[in-house]
Amino acid sequence: MFGAREYYTDYDYMLRKTDVDAVTIATPIPLHFEQAAKAIEAGKHVHLNKTMTTTLEEANKLIALRDRVGVKVVAFFNSSS
Repeated sequence: MFGAREYYTDYDYMLRKTDVDAVTIATPIPLHFEQAAKAIEAGKHVHLNKTMTTTLEEANKLIALRDRVGVKVVAFFNSSS
């Protein structure tokens, strides 16, 4: 697909079966929390495109999970919002 050497149509399968170190999440914002949590739990570093989550509670949960697992999380922050 698009000339990629590999591609996946199942996110959970990709997290279990690949040796990637990091994922970029560029899906609609309401999906970010669940997808980021799964990636962190799989030991992947995470880059969140756009806004990190839809609520502060979700963001705090991801930060706590990140700290427990020991991976990096990078997220866009817009101070003008």
